[in-house]
Amino acid sequence: MKNLFNFFCLSIASVLCTLPLLAEVLTVGKDKTYADLTSAYKAANNGDTIEIYPGIYSGVENTLTINKNLILRGVGKRPVLDMSGLTIPNNKGILIASSDDITIENLEITGAHVKSDNGSGIRVQGAKLTIRNCVFHHNEDGIQGGLPKTELLVENCDFYENGFGDGYTHNVYVGKIAKLTFRFNRSRRCKEGHLFKSRAQENYILYNFFATEDATSSYEINLPQGGVAYIIGNLIQQGTLSKNDVIIAYAEEKPRNDAHALYIINNTIVNDHKKGVFVRVREPSAECLIMNNIFVGPGKLLDGAGTLENNLNLSASDLVNATAFNYHLTPLSSAVDGAKDPGNASGFSLIPTHEYVDPCSGKARHIVGKLDVGAFELAQPAAK
Repeated sequence: MKNLFNFFCLSIASVLCTLPLLAEVLTVGKDKTYADLTSAYKAANNGDTIEIYPGIYSGVENTLTINKNLILRGVGKRPVLDMSGLTIPNNKGILIASSDDITIENLEITGAHVKSDNGSGIRVQGAKLTIRNCVFHHNEDGIQGGLPKTELLVENCDFYENGFGDGYTHNVYVGKIAKLTFRFNRSRRCKEGHLFKSRAQENYILYNFFATEDATSSYEINLPQGGVAYIIGNLIQQGTLSKNDVIIAYAEEKPRNDAHALYIINNTIVNDHKKGVFVRVREPSAECLIMNNIFVGPGKLLDGAGTLENNLNLSASDLVNATAFNYHLTPLSSAVDGAKDPGNASGFSLIPTHEYVDPCSGKARHIVGKLDVGAFELAQPAAK
């Protein structure tokens, strides 16, 4: 009987040892358990959440190389990771995301500077990373990096005035990763660099706002190694001081990605520069469909190989207030009910399902009658 009891106890202990530890929440801030990110990180285990309470967090103790699967979440008013005046000793950035599954939410990240002048707000080095509801400004790069198997989701984030000013640092600069989804974001006013640059194999660039405004940014969207790219439902503006008059550039560099296809569907693209090229394609083998877009301002629509179908060259008067970046349609615009069904590509629907809402959000696109050309459906009057 005693042996049976011992066997039973050992069996229970064995089962308990194999059960995963319950995830914990570690708090950072004034009067919280931990005063800085490093202290909380050292105590954290895989699966835990580090909650950061409102305040300004600076100094090396609030930079992290994250090698655990964690959630980092700002609570309430967005906490600020501010490294202004610091040369970050890791020579990479403020947060280095290096593990298999990390989520970073509701943080303001600013002041990233390293010796090589390409410090990142977040450096991407892991397998899976989600960045949500964050603000990146006055870093040398907002987001940078990525590995061949990385999957990156960036949504509801704001990027502005990042860039060292040398033309090699950008608001968003994603390396040759497997997949990037970039949706409901706002990217503006980069210093000399691009508003968005990605070398990813697959790019889902959906319902964002890209605007040079009165800054000296270069390309609005740059996909230098091609890949498969879906650019759908975006608002894109090139300003008068842009350092490069090309708005969307595709496959301008070698070596290029394995597969090439470019779908630019239902965007509203405004060129306030005195000249320009709306789309430049440098991969002749790519399937390239440019359809249902509104183009406003001077410039060549397509430089390179591709199919232009059912796009409209409109004037600013067709938009509610282009000067104030309100690109909604006026009731008499020829874009109303003027779109064609773009179909799908490789099983991915090209029909826009959402619209960008400023700032850094989105809503469902409600089609009344036929689909409209451009990024917005004509606003319908409220029901009485």
